This record gives sequence, C-alpha cells and structure tokens, in this order.
Amino acid sequence: MAKRLLELMYHNVAVVFFIASIICATVLILACHMGVVEAFLGSFLNISVGCWGIGAFVFHWFRPLAHKLAVGIGFPPDTPWQREVAGASLAFGVLGLLCNWTGNSFWMPTAIAFSIFLVCAGIGHIIEIRRSENRSVFNAGSILYWDLGFPVVLIVLLVLWKSGF
Repeated sequence: MAKRLLELMYHNVAVVFFIASIICATVLILACHMGVVEAFLGSFLNISVGCWGIGAFVFHWFRPLAHKLAVGIGFPPDTPWQREVAGASLAFGVLGLLCNWTGNSFWMPTAIAFSIFLVCAGIGHIIEIRRSENRSVFNAGSILYWDLGFPVVLIVLLVLWKSGF
C-alpha cells in the first residue's frame, strides 16, 4: 500500500506540490488571516515553483534519479538536455523560494518566466506525443496537464493580485 502510494506520488509529483500549496494557502488564510489571492499566489510561488524547482533539479541532475527520470520521459539517460533542464529548474526553484523573503517584488517576474518555461515544456511534450507517439508517464501523464494548466492558474492569480484582490 505505501509503496503504491509513493509510486503514485512520484508519477504525479507536480500534483503533490500543487496540493501542498493549497494546504499551505488554506492555513495562511485561516490561521494568519491572509487574503485569499495573496495566500494562494504566494504559496504556489514558494512551493509549486520554489520547492518543485529544487526537486526537479535534483531529479534531473543526480544519478540514479536522473537516469530513471529520463527513461520515464521516454529519452535515453545522460543527454545534455537533462542537465540544461536541471539548471533551469534550479534557477526557478531559487526564484520561487526568494519570493518568500523578498516581499512581493519577485512575484510577477517569477510567475511570468516560470509560466513561459512550463508552456514551452508542454508544447515539447505534445510534439513528442505527435511525432514519436511518446506516451511515457513523464511525457504524456499528469506533467502535461501541469505544464499547460499551472501557468493559467499562476497568471490568473497574478492578474487578480495586481488588480487588488
């Protein structure tokens, strides 16, 4: 049972960070009386961008995790693209975590840049599905919905936040 749960979480890691962000935002709203939009945007930036980015760096950079992840995406291990994605993920992870300590001045650039990164990654997944019929778990699974859906969530929250909600 526990092994199956861990496997499910591994295959849907972005969803895990999304749920953790929702839980954190809910606590901030209920316990700290923070505004709803600010709590959700801040939590998503800190956890779903910051912590996810650090985790993605680790999983793309270090063996044997990187090998397993490459195979899960449908690519051979030890290719340069994986280290490039690791570096970009680390950069976004650091930006997401800095959103917690720099006030809200990092929120807009971090949300916009991360959204662009994810949409491009999502388009790449779709191209792989169409060209190569690559339906590997980390190419056509929940990560595809994350890559295309999470930017919408971030941008909507960003617009609401900038509008004073």
